[in-house]
Amino acid sequence: MRIRYTAGARDDLLQLRRYVLGRFDAATWTRSLAELRERVALLAEQPHLGTVPPELDELGVGRYRELAVGRNRVIYEPRDDGIFILLVADHRRDFRALLSRRLLESPRDGG
Repeated sequence: MRIRYTAGARDDLLQLRRYVLGRFDAATWTRSLAELRERVALLAEQPHLGTVPPELDELGVGRYRELAVGRNRVIYEPRDDGIFILLVADHRRDFRALLSRRLLESPRDGG
């Protein structure tokens, strides 16, 4: 299956890059990005590898899944036409507000 990043997820990666480079170094960013890409690549063969985020499961919204990668949560949606990466965020963020804003109130972004 093809893996696609939505505009929001691409923005998340840019923000994550700025954060890591501002607090650590380029080598840390390179390792973090490689780990993220490696884990996300697994979804091409195992689209249901992750779990339903508990915040969404409580609402009965089961079409989204998440992978934990380092200190980040990668939220994605497996569809017939591919895997859509919707959100990449530090696990310490207010996830209920972020998920509500990004997934429940926004129209679906085809990437």
